[in-house]
This record gives sequence, structure tokens and C-alpha cells, in this order.
Amino acid sequence: AINWLGHEVHSFSEQICVDTVRPGWNEQHPEQWWEASCSVLEKITVSIDPQKIKAIGVSGQMHSPAFLDAHDKVIRPSILWNDGRTSQQCDQINQLLGSSKVRNIIGNPILEGFTAPKLLWLKQHEEKHFDRLKSFLIAKDYVAFKLTGEKFTEPSDASGTVLMDINSLDWSAEVIGRLSLHNLFLPEIKKST
Repeated sequence: AINWLGHEVHSFSEQICVDTVRPGWNEQHPEQWWEASCSVLEKITVSIDPQKIKAIGVSGQMHSPAFLDAHDKVIRPSILWNDGRTSQQCDQINQLLGSSKVRNIIGNPILEGFTAPKLLWLKQHEEKHFDRLKSFLIAKDYVAFKLTGEKFTEPSDASGTVLMDINSLDWSAEVIGRLSLHNLFLPEIKKST
């Protein structure tokens, strides 16, 4: 917790374990993120008069999506930012887009930790999960969704999905189409305040 001068007055944390499914494959269940957030918020409200809380800021690990179905239920554990199973999908994205589009639209190299390669991996290796997939939210955006009921993200996390056009700061219809991911609902991109 931070006071109006920007000084920390309370700090709480909760440990969450990483499930290493096999070497280089790292996952966490998004419900653990939510449960840990609730626990920390409860500790804060015990330490501080809840009437004095004016805002809540949310931050978290990038490139770790919560995969959601049509009812916003988590389909499977998140494939984390440090998971390396998507090398083949990175190569496929590079081939589908070409280096010019990667450079001029995405503005990032296509890396294993990013979201689009994980979506393609799901499509190719866990078709039953991919068929249920309707949306995804990065870790902090999932916690914010659970707090507010709204799906949104901000440009830095959106750029790490490899689906955002860095020029318009909006989702790239061309990239989404080339990757055949047009059936997904993507959260609104808003600048952080």
C-alpha cells in the first residue's frame, strides 16, 4: 500500500508455485493468481481502513495468458513467459508474416514466450482446448478482469502478444487473419494511467 505522497506503508505477498510439466515447459493456473491477489487485498484491508483506499494498481508478469472459454472460465493452465515449447510456432509465424511485416507491424522478434506462438501451439497440440478458446488475458489483465468484469490490456502487454500493430496501437487484422485467429475476442487496448 502506498500513501498519497507515494511512500510505501504496507507490503504483502503470496507465493505461487510454477508447475514444470517437463523440462522447459512452465505453467501456472490463473486461479492461483486470483487467489493470491484476494489474499493480499484482504491483508491490506485488515491493515488499512478500506474507506481510505482510493485506487488499486495492477501489475504482473508479461506474456503469461489466461486462456478463457465463452463463459470466461479458464480452459487450462497458463503457459508462462519462460516456457520454451513454441519454437516451431515462432518459425511458422515468421514464415507466414515475413521479416518486413514482423519488423514494420509487430516491431518485436517472434519469441517463444509471446502469446501468438502459444495460441498456435494450442491449435496444433491441444485442439480440444483451442476449440473452446474464445479469449485470453495476460496475467495482470486477468486479475483486473476478476476485479472489474472488464477485459482490457495496455500497449506493452498487447505488443508482447505479437498480434498488435505498433503503428496504430491496435490489434492487427492482417496478422490475426494470417494466423487464422480471427475467432478470438481480443481485449480493448488502453493506455495505462
